[in-house]
Amino acid sequence: MNPTFYLAEFMTGNFLGPALPLDAASLSSNFQPGQFSASLDMRKIARTFKESRTLLDMMKAGKATLIPVVETTGPGHRNPAPPRVLGEWWISKLESTYSDPVVRLSGPEWIGYAKETMTTRSWVGKYDVWTVLRQLLGRIKEVDQTIQLTLGTRQMGVEIDVDIREGDQDYWSAIQSLQDGSDGKFEWRIEPELRYVDGVARGVTRTLRMAAPDFRVDRTDVTLELVTPGSTPATLTDFSRAISEHQSASTVYGRGAGMGDSQLRASSSRGLEDGEPAKTRLLTVSDAVKLSVLRRATRSALRSQRALDQVFQVTMPTDWYTPVVGEVYSWRREPSWSMPETHSAEHRCVGWSWTSGQPGTHDTYTLDLVEG
Repeated sequence: MNPTFYLAEFMTGNFLGPALPLDAASLSSNFQPGQFSASLDMRKIARTFKESRTLLDMMKAGKATLIPVVETTGPGHRNPAPPRVLGEWWISKLESTYSDPVVRLSGPEWIGYAKETMTTRSWVGKYDVWTVLRQLLGRIKEVDQTIQLTLGTRQMGVEIDVDIREGDQDYWSAIQSLQDGSDGKFEWRIEPELRYVDGVARGVTRTLRMAAPDFRVDRTDVTLELVTPGSTPATLTDFSRAISEHQSASTVYGRGAGMGDSQLRASSSRGLEDGEPAKTRLLTVSDAVKLSVLRRATRSALRSQRALDQVFQVTMPTDWYTPVVGEVYSWRREPSWSMPETHSAEHRCVGWSWTSGQPGTHDTYTLDLVEG
């Protein structure tokens, strides 16, 4: 895979100048958010020190983003599809050494910027979940700056108790607090799409996408397949999974604001399988002043601490298919010595990563999957 790496304005998403000749690029996309890193040899793009300074100035102070565009494939080897944006990553860190012409770039997916700015108003009371999400993102894009981001007008139709105070947390943490619980559970993404002017790509538009209870797109027409080692290769090259009880819980005890007998307390439990030992964990949410908020947090922690729900990884050739976070694929696995059962199911992609390979090596995506 050979992405074309465009430099774009952080605020508008407009492309800036020619594509960047990046080396040693690494990309990941997920709900965390994902990260990128890459090397830029300034001699490949600048003829003079003045040109080098101009380009670096565009990227300083977090003013630029990186937008990789690929000629998509799939499903099926070399089956052409329209060009697609792999994502948008914020260039938030530049590293350089005086004697070395190579500059190292890195940063999170664009929305990772939400971790860098504190809330500028309060939301206290009962609110529709998605209304608060849109308002939080609206504050980011409109307070002291103007950022191109389409938020829409959708409501979830579920109201929850909200306690977000001005200046108490960053916007990313505030949004996570909305997701902590079974009431109003949802996932969200900021999706960039190519913007064309007279048939030429000039930048990207950014759109908020929300889904409840989770973000999923039906692509069960795409089958991720593993065959018994030694057989004809299928769509996946390998699969690794760890089921760890050290990351599992059957009961999560929550402790909120207060001390001693006045401290807020809650717990969430699930049923045990026959013969399964109990595993209990403690969760402290020191700023939880309402029981409903603490209960949502313990429920969320319990769901994330089930051994069978843990994320696993597969590797897939880049020329077979271009994955998207949230897509649901068909899954078929033939038996092997370490996994001696045939398994068919549906799996959801919750993240992917890619690192530019060396000549002669297989070019693959690593997909993060969960069952169901």
